[in-house]
Amino acid sequence: GFFFFQAEDGIRDAQESRGLGDVYKRQVSTQSTWGTQLKLKDYEASLTNFQKCKDIRAKINEKPNEKISDTLQYIGWTYYCLNQFDHAIPNFVSALNIRSQLLGSTHEKTIHCYSGIAAAFYAMENYNEAKEYYLSLI
Repeated sequence: GFFFFQAEDGIRDAQESRGLGDVYKRQVSTQSTWGTQLKLKDYEASLTNFQKCKDIRAKINEKPNEKISDTLQYIGWTYYCLNQFDHAIPNFVSALNIRSQLLGSTHEKTIHCYSGIAAAFYAMENYNEAKEYYLSLI
């Protein structure tokens, strides 16, 4: 697998970024990379890349942030594509918790987390849990 990164202005302070500032925030579209690997059905490579991305983002900014929540949601959907719903749900829930705290419970990105959790529970035939999360979307 491959991952491209480009320098991000504003986080070049070596003490803050620990030398990782030049590989952070604006990788050549995380979503495009995942989308390409998804179309190729290369879910394992996608998962590996998103785990690396999450680790880099956590090293740069140890506090939960929106970019980490985005990566957690991508990891959740990748596990979903692998039919590993028991691994997808914790990633969706982690993204939900971060987004609820940072963006609020009615933000579009927060609501998308409910959709992922509901879809995973539905795929596991846990219809009561799925219904609970689907109802959260209303």
